Amino acid sequence: MAFDHRTWNDQFLIDPNYNDAAVKYGVSIFRHNPASGERYWRIIGVHHLLPDENRGGHNLFFDALDLDGNRVRPVVWVNWSWEGMRPEEEPAPAQGDKPDNEPAGNIALGSVDQIVYAGCNGRKIIRDTDGKSDWIQRVHTNHPDQGDSEGNTIGHHSFYVLFKETIAGEVVPEPEPEPTPDPQPDPEPIPDPAPNPGPYPAWPTPEQMQMKITVAANKAWLMALPEDEFGEISFFLMTVTVDKNWINTLEPDSDGDVHFVAPITRPGV
Repeated sequence: MAFDHRTWNDQFLIDPNYNDAAVKYGVSIFRHNPASGERYWRIIGVHHLLPDENRGGHNLFFDALDLDGNRVRPVVWVNWSWEGMRPEEEPAPAQGDKPDNEPAGNIALGSVDQIVYAGCNGRKIIRDTDGKSDWIQRVHTNHPDQGDSEGNTIGHHSFYVLFKETIAGEVVPEPEPEPTPDPQPDPEPIPDPAPNPGPYPAWPTPEQMQMKITVAANKAWLMALPEDEFGEISFFLMTVTVDKNWINTLEPDSDGDVHFVAPITRPGV
C-alpha cells in the first residue's frame, strides 16, 4: 500500500486536531498563539506512516494548504531544527515543490538520536516573513520494529504533517460573572382575612313588621318597624329594587312616608 497523502489531507480537514502519533510515538504540537485576525500556519494533522506506507523510509513528510484548502504554489518552505543543534549547524529551510501525487517535501531523519522540530515558513524563505507557525515536536526514528524488514524498524520510521494557512478568529473574552444579589428578608406573612361577620339576628316574618319606605328613583330605603304586640325588635337597614309604578299607587301619610306590610327577603338569602 503506497502512502497516499491526499487521503490523509481529507481526514485532517474533517478533524483538524488529528494526531495519531501522539500517544505511541510521543509526537506533540507546539501551538502558536495568534492575535485576533492574524494569518498563521496551523498544523491540522499528524500521521505516523504504517509499515506498508513507509517501506523502510525515515522521513518527516510535509505539505501546506492555503486559505482555500489548495496546495501552496509554487513552493512552500519549512524551517526545522533538532535537539542539541549548535547555531552554526542550523539547516536551510526545507523546500516543498513536489508534484501533486506526493507530499510537497520532506526532511530526512538522521540517526535514532536525532529529535527533530519543524514549522512552516510559508511562501518565503526568509524566516517569519509569511506568517508565524505551529511547530511539530519530538519527531525521531527510535521506535520498535513493525511489520517485516521492509516496513518500520528502529531507525526507519516516517511521519507526515500538514500545515494549513489560517486566519485566527476573534478572541471572545469570558463573560463577567453576574453579581450575586444581596439576600432579601422573607416577605411579611399575609394575614388571614378577617372572619365573616356572624349571622344576622333572627329575621322577623312579614307578619311581624311594617316597612317604612322612602322612594328615590327605582331604589327604596326600607326600615323594618316592629308592631307593638311583638315587643322590641332590632332595626334592619337594606336597599331593595322597587317597581316605580307600584310605589306611585301608595298613599303617603302626613309625614310623606308610606307604611305597609310586605314580605322581605333577607339580603344574601
